[in-house]
Amino acid sequence: MTSTTIDLSTTDNFVVLRTALSKTPKAILERTILEGAQTDSRVAKIFWDALVALDDSDAKVAKFQTCRHCKQGFDITTNDHNSCVWHYGNLTIDEEVWVDHYDPDGPIDTKENREDAPHGFFWDCCGLQLDSEGCLRTKHAPLAVLKRNDRVLEPVESARETGRYPSEISERNSGPPPAKKRKVGGKKANTRCRACGELYDESVNTERACNWHDFDAVRKITGESKDGNCDGDEDQYYSDDEDEADEDDSEARMIQWTCCGSKEKEGGCVVTQHLPPRRLRPIVEATI
Repeated sequence: MTSTTIDLSTTDNFVVLRTALSKTPKAILERTILEGAQTDSRVAKIFWDALVALDDSDAKVAKFQTCRHCKQGFDITTNDHNSCVWHYGNLTIDEEVWVDHYDPDGPIDTKENREDAPHGFFWDCCGLQLDSEGCLRTKHAPLAVLKRNDRVLEPVESARETGRYPSEISERNSGPPPAKKRKVGGKKANTRCRACGELYDESVNTERACNWHDFDAVRKITGESKDGNCDGDEDQYYSDDEDEADEDDSEARMIQWTCCGSKEKEGGCVVTQHLPPRRLRPIVEATI
């Protein structure tokens, strides 16, 4: 091509470029954009304005991100407390649905069964079946980026019960200490929040009364451990026992939440009303 400009107002050129964009590997697209932006400040501004924005702390971040709750893409500049609809509880097998259709030698919770019989599973946060619309409205929440020695860490699952997959807090020994009953609006607060463990009065439960973290906390060891075996390149899961034994809040024993990357003692990153105890039965019994 000898022309120094490309006219995208013509249908043919536009279609050719759109097709090329859809077929080009992501890494090559990224490299091409960066090379163009470094060559021409006007190109840089176009992509900067389109792809970069300020978050709540005025940090420069990607404008478009993927929500860890609903797995959908979202624009952080239009993200509000009603943007995301999701289920915060566990997916549970409705055993009565499967009693006459279950092979005792095979698993129930399979991809095939979830697709063929979504009514055989329910969410223990609301009692609704697998394919129902989410029961909780919140802001979209981006995936956290945790770093260790300037390297990005991938979030890893923990066996510890967390806010995202909580069991009934009142039945746990490892959860928050039982809150004392207190009167709210002249009535006893006698329902325990599934997320934070506090007692609350259902009649005065507001939309932003509770804040909690939906994944586990990890202790990031950046210095030498007490036994001298840590080389500064390890992660360990946070444990309550460790916290009682070691109140050291120094940078050498930083604790971060895997959901948002905030420090352990900061407030929760998910803001909601207080959440009711988990449901042991579906709202409507299903039959195959």
